[in-house]
Amino acid sequence: MTRAIAVSGKNGAGSVAWPYGVGATIPNPTWSPEQHRAHIEDLKEAKQLVFDWAQKYGL
Repeated sequence: MTRAIAVSGKNGAGSVAWPYGVGATIPNPTWSPEQHRAHIEDLKEAKQLVFDWAQKYGL
């Protein structure tokens, strides 16, 4: 989490200020367990992309 904050900054709650669309979202109550898992995997991939970008540019 420390690196995430170093790259993206902190939000008002003191948590990571992820770029739009990458932060945690409230799951849709109509989603199936498979849809929820797929959403979580998409978020993990997006966060990894942010870290990879930061690593590439020395952040």
